[in-house]
Amino acid sequence: MPVVRGFHPGAGDAAGRGSVPPAGSSRLCRGSARGARRAGRSGEPVAFPGILRAHRARGHGGGAAGGGLCLGGAAGAGGRGAHGGSGPLRRPRGGRGEHRRAGRPSRPVGRHGRGRPRTGPDTLRTGGIPRCARPGHRDAVSSDENEAIIDVNNGLPKLGVAAIVKNELPDLREWIAFHLAVGVSHFLIADNGSNDGTREYLALLETLGLVTLLEVPTVGDEKPQLGAYRALLARCPDALDLLAFIDADEYLLPLEGDTGPPSLLPWLARLFADASVGALALNWACFGSSGARFREEGLVIERFVQRAPRSFRTNRHYKSIVRPERVTAFLNPHHVTLDHGHYVNARGQRLEPLEERPGLSRKVVWGGARVNHYLIKSVEEFLLGKSVRGSAATPGYHKGRDYFERFDRNDKTCRLAERLAPEVHRQLLALPVERQEAQRELPGHRRGALRRLARWLLAGERAGVASALPEPVAEWTLETPTARRTVRTPRGLLLQGRMCLAEGVDAGRASLRVSWEEESDLVYPLALDRRQDGRCAAHFRVEVPRPAGDLVLHLLLDDRVLELERLSIDAEAVTVGEGGVLVGRDGWLFLDRDTNASVHQHCGHLRLNALGRQRWAAYGEGLRGLAGSLGAACALLAAPSKEQVMGQYHPLPAVGEGPVDQVAATLPAALLVHPLAPLRALGDAAYYVTDTHWTHRGALAATLALLETLGHDRRPAERLFAADEYAPFHVKGDLGGKLPSPRMAPAERQVSFSHEPYKCYDNGLPNMGRMIVWQNPEALYGQQHCLLFGASSSLSMFQYLVRLFGRLTFVHSAGSIDASLARSLAPDVLLAQTNARFMTRAPSLTFCLADAISRKAEELRGSEAPVPPNRRATVAPPELARLGLVTWDSALPAGWFEP
Repeated sequence: MPVVRGFHPGAGDAAGRGSVPPAGSSRLCRGSARGARRAGRSGEPVAFPGILRAHRARGHGGGAAGGGLCLGGAAGAGGRGAHGGSGPLRRPRGGRGEHRRAGRPSRPVGRHGRGRPRTGPDTLRTGGIPRCARPGHRDAVSSDENEAIIDVNNGLPKLGVAAIVKNELPDLREWIAFHLAVGVSHFLIADNGSNDGTREYLALLETLGLVTLLEVPTVGDEKPQLGAYRALLARCPDALDLLAFIDADEYLLPLEGDTGPPSLLPWLARLFADASVGALALNWACFGSSGARFREEGLVIERFVQRAPRSFRTNRHYKSIVRPERVTAFLNPHHVTLDHGHYVNARGQRLEPLEERPGLSRKVVWGGARVNHYLIKSVEEFLLGKSVRGSAATPGYHKGRDYFERFDRNDKTCRLAERLAPEVHRQLLALPVERQEAQRELPGHRRGALRRLARWLLAGERAGVASALPEPVAEWTLETPTARRTVRTPRGLLLQGRMCLAEGVDAGRASLRVSWEEESDLVYPLALDRRQDGRCAAHFRVEVPRPAGDLVLHLLLDDRVLELERLSIDAEAVTVGEGGVLVGRDGWLFLDRDTNASVHQHCGHLRLNALGRQRWAAYGEGLRGLAGSLGAACALLAAPSKEQVMGQYHPLPAVGEGPVDQVAATLPAALLVHPLAPLRALGDAAYYVTDTHWTHRGALAATLALLETLGHDRRPAERLFAADEYAPFHVKGDLGGKLPSPRMAPAERQVSFSHEPYKCYDNGLPNMGRMIVWQNPEALYGQQHCLLFGASSSLSMFQYLVRLFGRLTFVHSAGSIDASLARSLAPDVLLAQTNARFMTRAPSLTFCLADAISRKAEELRGSEAPVPPNRRATVAPPELARLGLVTWDSALPAGWFEP
């Protein structure tokens, strides 16, 4: 089993999983007769995380479904036979719209307007179903359908999206993330025979409660879209107040509100507060190719920012957001008929459709929202996508070159959707990655049986027993990872679950902590839901940047740390690819999927724990103590991350503090140099577009800030470096080379001085263990010796440090200190340099350079890429002794410096 689950101390074992409740016990859930009519043809109950699911029965009512489900009240009125299976489309009687047909006004949209829980005909009751024995835990099978909605919104309507898709995998994940970012809670999707992995990816999201998936094949020449819409409407959960019918190339864009997270919900709440409003028409804004011939990196909303003008005739098309219970039929994919109420446009005015063509409005209205329609995208994407698929609504409609040219309108530049890119990237962090190939087809009956079995197993495995959850946790469910599955994300593992706190406890003060490393943890906010029983519930769907290992989950509540669960994840359960690249604004590249979890640091999720802060404090004391014993000045230079300095280009917003900020609060100000302000003052000249490191100008700014901390007047150094000349060049860097098509970007480098002629010793080792010595008697501080235990950001500082100190010794150790080397060399200045992204753990005070040299040299022995001879430099033995390098030079293999 890939995952071994445990509970908090003293909780006992899980022997009671799947136990049957005491006789006579029962639980109510807010299902409906509509849900009951979906009971499986065989009568067996089917469930998966947090959602009640059953298959629709044909031609008969509810009754006791195989002993698993029994219905109260008028359940027998269900099934297709109840209304003959023909005539206009209507929501099943007894469902959410039935009481309104008796002339009652619609309930207000939003959580506050729901009133008391429904009972009687609209209540689904269970009997004989194994339930969880945890205190207050909801039934594993008869869950409230509201809990199908992963993303909840207090006091606001819950919005769903319904769509039919076919082979939409390349942009499907972004489309879902975008709509989660603007407030969508759930997706009802009909798959029309995809063979590129779309169906499999949606099935994975279905197990997470994000998607309700139907399969709607094409039969003969009949186009499947309207049939799919009818089926999706029938499956709409009661918890959804509003349902939008759109396509996978259409994006619901909010146009109101310049502050706060982007959301359609406040605007929709105001618009649908009028009970007479039954549907909303949102006009298209058609986007062209932006001149792109091929698919490139980045989001759709970032790559395509040119559209047709508002007056473009095709923009008169609209898509509908409806009250699901009001819909009686679909005239076409754009327009529905309502049993009562009327359509409004995006300004809240009565819709003026073309009478002869419902689905087109007389005027294009872009008010509080619109539908951004990316009809064609790039030439490559059009030819491989829309042109091949054709139309799901119009039989025989081929989309070829004429179609592309007609809709390739790039008249206006519009970046309104692009502004949402940071929130979309944030949502992408918590979505699993898609499969790039389709799974082998299974016969329909076998596929359905396997799906029912998987859902049943997933429901059963969550029915674990914990004898005593830590107060004030009343309910706790971890939906993934579980003993039978893990879900992969781009950087590691998906963690999804929910909890409920005791009455009177505010979950708004709580957060989820996940152990990551010995010195650092991941901390995530919780999404809140207000329950009708007055208790505060919360859920989470987050990414843990680790593919395997031991994890401990805690609830942080005020000053309390409450252990919730322990996990042990097998390394084979999930795999993560090698480090990658994030493409930001204007082509700026940033590190991704690295061992330091740079993305999670940038987003404020990765924090030092108490042990980490203690070790950093001890490191600072040790560094100062060593320098004091040598009579040397000392400082620790933390190179700010590119994300911190060039954050305006990063695709994700920076949130909260990171480890470097915690270290700054722990160490004395006189020790730490973190030159964030001077680097930001350089603008785009501070860092390379295609590399993680600062430029020569950035290195100069850091050097001057370092001098000030050491107590030197920076003005002489500024005069010394003022005459430097810089020349343009193109750099691929450590990020540009990771792209599928390597990229270079222009930059400038200092060319009027080279430190190479002053180098007298270099063991040539790559990275850790490298040792270099320069001598420059004409340096500004020619009598001083500087010993630098540095990292990769030190390399570009050599151009300046060699002109400042008469002797410079560099050891590549990422800030870890070899005290024996320091005592042997007795420098005047002792420096440590590390990079901010490395600060999730403190450097070592017991680093042994000789061991590092011998290990690295052994690794390189027989390597296919040995150290080139011209990178190595040495001096005669007497000079080695004078420089104090004999011990560390002897750690190299014999003949190391020979050609």
